[in-house]
Amino acid sequence: MLGFSNGYFGWAENASGTMVHVGEVERGLACGCYCVTCSRPVLARQGTKRIWHFAHRADTTCEGESALHRAAKAVLVEAAEQQLLIRLPSGLTPRLEAATTESPIGKTRKADVLATIGGRSYGIEIRVTHAKNQAARDDYAVADVEAFEIDLRKVPHHLDRGELTRAVLDGADRHWLYKRGLPNRTPRAHSARTARPATRPESYEEITNKVIDYLTSRNGQNDPFVSWPVIRADGITRLAASQAQWERGTVSPKLYMVRRPGIYTSRESGGPRLRIEGKVATPKGVARVDVELVFDIISPSAVERPTLLIVCPGILVESSWPGALFMQWHGIDSWRDKLTSIYHSTDV
Repeated sequence: MLGFSNGYFGWAENASGTMVHVGEVERGLACGCYCVTCSRPVLARQGTKRIWHFAHRADTTCEGESALHRAAKAVLVEAAEQQLLIRLPSGLTPRLEAATTESPIGKTRKADVLATIGGRSYGIEIRVTHAKNQAARDDYAVADVEAFEIDLRKVPHHLDRGELTRAVLDGADRHWLYKRGLPNRTPRAHSARTARPATRPESYEEITNKVIDYLTSRNGQNDPFVSWPVIRADGITRLAASQAQWERGTVSPKLYMVRRPGIYTSRESGGPRLRIEGKVATPKGVARVDVELVFDIISPSAVERPTLLIVCPGILVESSWPGALFMQWHGIDSWRDKLTSIYHSTDV
């Protein structure tokens, strides 16, 4: 599963019960956060070699699977407070006007989120692992509350608040659980007689070329579901900073060209990695960088200059695949120092 859980999770609960992203808190135990699955203290690991994540303070078998589920519900409530638009499975994008979590539906079920969308009530279920069964569909049908499920299985567990909000409101796959006028049954797999011909799996080279072509295109540059990583000045957090401070103290470089063909190196597991030279552009300037595309969570090879690590899913056939990419910068200490100097300068 692309979510990359395995004990690495990007969301936790702070002392006041608010869901926070690892990029919004202080480093280490100073974050004052707790795992939403087991309620144990967690550390915010914000190093330069691995993806930023929360980790349990002590050895445990808990993998924090509930964190993304809870975070998704929280961002829906926040989106309702801001009256943002949300995409329904039908493709319509009405306004999300109100949202409450764990609201009763009939006598036996609670909706993950009960929302008012475009003046109508909807139940919203969040899928991180298991899908809702036929009993859930029946409960919504009996209560006559239209409901849909948002599927986050392909969403990395480390998306920050803005990225997760975009995925939940529009980018992630979704389908109806109950919709008036549609059959109320769990979709079944095609039988052997009616199954469609299998799609030929894409090769690693095809995937990497597809990713590079898209990210360097105008569509990729402007795609709201491509999670270009943000580089932040030291001492700035999204929750504490004003919009003006955030814009001054952060930058999100975007890849606009590469020098092909690059160098492929094989690995024993997880597929090959591609290393290629490129250039990124920001409002603050242009810089040469290295780009590494990999197929599992690993650190880049020896970093000689700023390196953009791109973790790709194994198959890129779904329409929402750009939102499944995970990207992280390495070797950018000089960039961060310069940004920090600008942010804290009294002349700015």
